[in-house]
Parts: sequence; C-alpha cells; structure tokens
Amino acid sequence: MGLAAREARARVNALRSLARGLLAPPHDHVVAARAAGTFYLVGGVFIAVLSLTISEYARDVLAAELTMAAAFIAFGVLAWARPRAVPAWGLVLLPVVAVVLIVWMNHATRDTSTGSQLFALWPVLYAGMFLRAPQAAAVVVVVGAAEAWLLFTLMPASKAVADLAGIIVTMAISCGLLVFLRAREHTLRRALARQAMEDQLTGLPNRRAVDAAVDAALEGQSPGVPVSLLTLDVDLFKGINDTGGHHAGDETLRRIAGVLDRNVRHGDFVARLGGDEFVVLLRACDAPAARAVAESLRTAVAGEMGGVTISVGVATTVAGDGATATDLFRASDEALYASKQAGRNVVSGAPVVGRQGTPGEA
Repeated sequence: MGLAAREARARVNALRSLARGLLAPPHDHVVAARAAGTFYLVGGVFIAVLSLTISEYARDVLAAELTMAAAFIAFGVLAWARPRAVPAWGLVLLPVVAVVLIVWMNHATRDTSTGSQLFALWPVLYAGMFLRAPQAAAVVVVVGAAEAWLLFTLMPASKAVADLAGIIVTMAISCGLLVFLRAREHTLRRALARQAMEDQLTGLPNRRAVDAAVDAALEGQSPGVPVSLLTLDVDLFKGINDTGGHHAGDETLRRIAGVLDRNVRHGDFVARLGGDEFVVLLRACDAPAARAVAESLRTAVAGEMGGVTISVGVATTVAGDGATATDLFRASDEALYASKQAGRNVVSGAPVVGRQGTPGEA
C-alpha cells in the first residue's frame, strides 16, 4: 500500500472515530431523554403562550410557531412517557435541532433581544449536563454559527460582533463548567464505589466484593465448570495482637495479603473477609487443583512470614449444580474448622451441597 493510500485510510479512520464520538450515546439514556423532554415541553408551552399573546406576528409566522410548539409538547410527553423510544442518536441531535429552531424563530420574528438569545442557552445546558464532552463542544459551535447568521443578517456588523462574542463566551463557559462538574462527579462516584469494595487495611477487595465475585462466578460460568473457594485464617492471631499490639497485628495482615496476592494464579480473586480471615476464589479450578493452590499458599505464608502460619479450608462445586454462594461459603468454613481441629497450618476440604441436594466436589 502506497503512502497516499495509507494517508487516505488514516483520514477515513479519523473521520469514523470522530463520527462515533459525536454520535456516542449519553451516559444515562432515560435521564437524558426525560431531561430533553422537559426542555421541549416547557419550551413548547412557552412558545404557544407567547405566540398567542403577541398580536403583531404575521399569520404565517404565528401558524409556524404554533405548529412548532405543538411538536415540542408532543415530543416532551413522549420522552417522559417512553424515554426508551427516543433513539440514542436522537438524544445527541436534539440540542442541535433546538438551536436551529430557536434561531429560525428569532429570525422570523426579527428578534435579536437578549431575552430571545437566552433561549439558546437551554440546549447548551442540556448538552453540558447529559452529553459527552465532544458533543457538548459541538453544540456550542452550532450555537455560535447559528447566532452569527442571525445577528449579521439583522444587525450592523459592529454591534453583531460584540453581541456574538458575548453569546459565545457565555455559552462556552456555561457548558464547560457543567462538563467539568459532571466529570468531577463521575470521578468521585468511581472513587466511592472503589472504596466501598476495598478493604482499607490491606487494599484487597472486601466482603462485599467477595459476595459479588462468587455470585458472578457461579452464574457466569458454563454448566459443569468447577468453581473453588479457599477460606484462610491466620493461626493464633490473637497472640500476635496480645504480644505486639494491634499495630503488629495490622502489619501481619498486610504482609499476608501481599504473600497471597503474589502467589495465586493469574485471574484468581484474593480478598479479606474481615478480622484475620481471607478468601481466594478460583474460577475454572477443580478440587485437586484447588488443594494444590491452597498448599502452595500455606507453604508460601509459612516460608515468608517467619513463624506465622495459616489454616485453609477448600470447597469446590460446579456451575449449574444448584449450589449457591452461601453453600460454597458454608462448606469452605467447615473445611477451615476441620483444619483448625487438625492442629492448624493444614489444608482440609469439604463437600458442597447445593439446592438440588447433591454433594459437590470435595
């Protein structure tokens, strides 16, 4: 392929990427559709009332404005009643359509007052709140182009330039501020969601994350695929706290978390349940392989922690056999209890009994 052809293909790919970005769906379809419906509904009612109370409009202009008001109201009702009926690309184009219609109405009525120009702020606010940043920027550009056409056709150039500059600056700042605040909100939400699923002491996933992961593993695997759960408990942990204080206990838990995280297989899920108890979720791992992983973890902790050991309980089931996350946790806890009874620093297994009443793999 020649240089010219590669450059042409690169330009085509860039245009496709730009088009996908400009037509990407809003983050929340239902909320965006109902917000657009609210803008159109209120705008339609306002246009209808304004048109009927101002007598100097020409008959053809009055008829056009009332038709537009009726269309706005009809769309607003539809968007509220059936938000999913509004296509995603339609939500992106709605503010552009609104800008064009607002500027057309102002041109038809030869109205360049500040009040009439403020209506263009509505689609800008919608774009800044509900559309992606490139789409919001595109709406501001459309507003600037439409207002330039309106002002330069109805006003002296010197005044048009001043008014247009004020409009563009106002729209750009308003839209940019909303986009920034929305991005900040998303960042904070993600941080809160991450904190809600993370153990603050060790940095591992917490009990809430474990529950979700086990449910997803049992429901997401193909029938017959094994799923194993290891429950690990630090042996004689109370003595560590009593001897060295809670700081020593916390440091021990952090170090054990690091050992476990470094020694599991790629894709395995390590988490802290609470206290001195950890779990490891092993997807697509049968009972013998799960016991081998448990033994390797027990050996790694004993070798790296200088006298601190763990006991491990192993439970295995297969996706689709009727076992629930509760069944898997219960069996793993029973196996852990057996390891404690056997003298600690031991790996034990237990069967899983599912809702169908059949034992799973031990």
